[in-house]
Amino acid sequence: MLSLLANNLGMTVEAVELFSLALVRIATLVFVLPFLGIGGVIPTQVKAGFAFFLALIAYPQLPHVGFAIANSPIFFFMLVIEQVMVGVIIGFTATYIFHFIVIGSEFMTRDIGLSPGSITDPVRDDAGDEIGVLIVLILSIAFLVRGFHHYFIMVIIDSFQYIPIGRFNWEFLPVARVLCLMSGAALVTGVKLAAPVMITMLLTTLGMGLMSRIMPAMNVWIVAQPLKIVVGVIIIWQVFPLMTMLFDENFLQVQEGISYLLRHGAVSG
Repeated sequence: MLSLLANNLGMTVEAVELFSLALVRIATLVFVLPFLGIGGVIPTQVKAGFAFFLALIAYPQLPHVGFAIANSPIFFFMLVIEQVMVGVIIGFTATYIFHFIVIGSEFMTRDIGLSPGSITDPVRDDAGDEIGVLIVLILSIAFLVRGFHHYFIMVIIDSFQYIPIGRFNWEFLPVARVLCLMSGAALVTGVKLAAPVMITMLLTTLGMGLMSRIMPAMNVWIVAQPLKIVVGVIIIWQVFPLMTMLFDENFLQVQEGISYLLRHGAVSG
């Protein structure tokens, strides 16, 4: 089948297989990366076409492969698995750009008194809360408008220079190190994100408790929940510049993590 396709395209079988391997890695990245891999929003046909277009761009820049691919179907299948692994590792690392928002919004939703997991997050294609989805959508639009998504497209193309086909390092210690460090950083950044709202809700609750002691006849807790929602929304609006700063800081950490994986993702020699 590949021989027939290669003859029709005027290419060698090795060239067709090399392009197919590049397409597998790029398609995996496109389907996993945030923004590009939005489930249910971007049609699968569009993502597949975009991956094919990027593969056409990346193919002429692929490093020389110093081994024969067409001689062994099993070896070719192993190379396919390798490309999928590279795409999944880089793509999953990139999803940490949203993790701190998910963590912080859970804290804020709990303190304000809203129901977590009540709506679907269109970016992560998972259950989310109102505050988290709103913040993710606003920051996603700002991310795209500022052109930061070009970085991920550059990573897709440059990954072949750092991790050539057939040179993937199956030692997962660098991957574990990056994921552990980024998980801790996402937790810390998420707490920073939610801190203004958490502190304000604590003071509001203390104030409601004080009023209930001063005026026992007044049912303070009837107005407590609407008041907490209004105050929480106002605080979120006021500290939104801080959220943008934390998002940029987290994006830089994601870039450092991906760069580390690219530098240590290929075997030496």
